[in-house]
Amino acid sequence: IGTSGIRGSCIDDAENELVSHHITFTGSHPSQDIHEQDPAAWLQQLEHLLYEISRLLHQLDSSCRISAISIDGTSGTLIACKKDGTPLSPALMYNDQQSRKQAAIINRHAPARSAVHGAASSLAKALLLLEKYPDTEVFCFQADWLAASFTGLYGISDENNCLKLGYDSITQQWPDWLHDKQGIFIPEQLLPQVVAPGSAIAKVTPVLIKKYQLAPDCIVVAGTTDSNAAVLATGANQPGDAVTSLGSTLVIKVFSD
Repeated sequence: IGTSGIRGSCIDDAENELVSHHITFTGSHPSQDIHEQDPAAWLQQLEHLLYEISRLLHQLDSSCRISAISIDGTSGTLIACKKDGTPLSPALMYNDQQSRKQAAIINRHAPARSAVHGAASSLAKALLLLEKYPDTEVFCFQADWLAASFTGLYGISDENNCLKLGYDSITQQWPDWLHDKQGIFIPEQLLPQVVAPGSAIAKVTPVLIKKYQLAPDCIVVAGTTDSNAAVLATGANQPGDAVTSLGSTLVIKVFSD
C-alpha cells in the first residue's frame, strides 16, 4: 500500500506471480505541511483488493488458496490507536511535516546517527500525536495496522518500519533515551513489539478465512517498508547493487558492505 494506491500480487512457492491487481485511491488534497489519510479508507480498499485477488486466483485454479499474507507500507506513516486497533487519529503520512516543534526537541536529545531526525520522522509524529491524543495506547504503522486487521493482534511491527520511531536495529531493542522524562519521553507500552521482516506473526482469524476463502491455516507474515519491498522484488543482493523506485517520491537504495 502506498500514497495513491494499493497493489496485490499472489505468488507460488517458486516465486512465480499467479495473479495481481491494483486499485487507485480517490485523490487526496494535502495542504502545506499537512499530509493525512483516513485509515478506514485503507481497510475498504484492502478488502476490495483481496476479494479481487481471490476471485482471479479461483478462476486460475479453483483449488488454489492463499496461505500467507504480508503487507508493505509507506515508511513513517503513523496512527495513534487504542489497544484493539481503533484509530484515535488520522494517519500522519510519511511526508507529513506538522511536527516541527517536536523535531527540534528530538534534535537536542537523540543521537546524531539515529533515523529519528526531521519533522517527517515517526518519532516526531508520535510526540505530536501524544500531545493531541493523550489516551493513545499503541502506535501503529500503516503496514502493521492493516496486517493486524487479519489477526486482531495490534502493536506488532517490523524492524524497518520502526527505524524512524527510534528502534535500534544493531542492538535490536528500543533505546533508553526514548524514555528520558527530561528529554524525549515515549512510554514503553506505546511502542510496538518488533520482529524481523518475514517473521510469521499469527493465523488469520477464522471469520476472515471464511470470508476471503483463504487456506485454513493462512498466516500473516511481517512485511517491511514500501521501498525496501521494491528492492527485495528486484533480486538485488550484492554490494554495489542499487535500486531506484519511483512513486510519489523517488527512493534510491544501494547495497554496501
